[in-house]
Amino acid sequence: MINFVQGIKTSGELNDGSSYELITILNAAETNLDRIESDISVGNPFAEPTELRYFISQVKDKIDREYFRRQMGRH
Repeated sequence: MINFVQGIKTSGELNDGSSYELITILNAAETNLDRIESDISVGNPFAEPTELRYFISQVKDKIDREYFRRQMGRH
């Protein structure tokens, strides 16, 4: 996912600030998943991390506010 976000930033579909925000959220989700994976007593290994839900909501918000070009979001 991080590579995807970097790719749409490079192509001009997303600005630096928005890509940084999304990558930061993904890094936090990855850290949380790694923590759960390494110590199953920490949490439910099948639960989706809060950061992933937040990432999805941020992407939807950016699409709604047309941060992405039209071909990346709704037509």
